[in-house]
Amino acid sequence: MRFVEFNIEGFGQLKNVTGRFPPGLSLILGENESGKTTLMNFFRYCLFGCLTGVQIVMLYLPLDGGNQRGQLTIEAFNGESLCLSMNGKKLVFQKKQKKDNRRHF
Repeated sequence: MRFVEFNIEGFGQLKNVTGRFPPGLSLILGENESGKTTLMNFFRYCLFGCLTGVQIVMLYLPLDGGNQRGQLTIEAFNGESLCLSMNGKKLVFQKKQKKDNRRHF
């Protein structure tokens, strides 16, 4: 499995943040307090759901209010893509359609 792309609408200090991961090794670099751990916890939240405990749930509420919101697209080893969408404690897993590069006449 590999991460393909992410879109964070609101998660802790992160708002309207998007990114793509090219095939191969990717590193997340940044200054202290720039959001690296928050980004990793966003990925963890999308993959495994909300951690238990009010303190953890409250920790990543968007600064402007509302629920944690965002999407993470992953690709399995067989090439299938899955979009993991989060809205608060609700997670939705949706299989993405493969792009058909064949030309139809």
